[in-house]
Amino acid sequence: MNALDHFRHHLRQPNVRVEDLALDIAHIGRAEFDPADYLIELDRLADYVDLHLDSALSGRAAATRFLEILTHDLAFCGSHADYRDPRNSFLDQVLERRTGLPIMLALVGMAVGRRLGLRIDGMGFPYHFMARYTDAEGVWLLDLFHDVVVEIGNAEAHLAGVVGRPVTLAPASFTPVTAHELAARILNNLRAA
Repeated sequence: MNALDHFRHHLRQPNVRVEDLALDIAHIGRAEFDPADYLIELDRLADYVDLHLDSALSGRAAATRFLEILTHDLAFCGSHADYRDPRNSFLDQVLERRTGLPIMLALVGMAVGRRLGLRIDGMGFPYHFMARYTDAEGVWLLDLFHDVVVEIGNAEAHLAGVVGRPVTLAPASFTPVTAHELAARILNNLRAA
């Protein structure tokens, strides 16, 4: 089965993992790698986070520590200098280079979090993508691109600071994106690049 057939196959699965779709997209664009190697890399990253995430932490402290491990210890960061570089939208390249677009960094957080049993969802806000960290104590937004944890009630103010103009969020904006919606946004980013 070629890369495009893998993508079509995954698109038909209702509970497909976001990383599978993202790796399919990367593999279509760059056929010279094995997606399985990057699934193993995500497993390895999850093992590292698990070793360094204090299980006694919860709430904002746990969300902050999770973000710190990804952005400081593992050095994932936003690609501020060359935002439109297509490599920022290919998951294999994001994992190798440790830099990418907001959606791809959130995707890494989602994939790692799921491997650890954490609830981390993708949030496709207008003009910016973040991850949502949820536990028994509450909900926080993780902006891996800007390396900050945002209170859910401060989402509009944070986004206004990011885009440089006022942002008003409809209630539907707080609904997590599906893996299929996330894949469509990755493809749109690549088309724009």
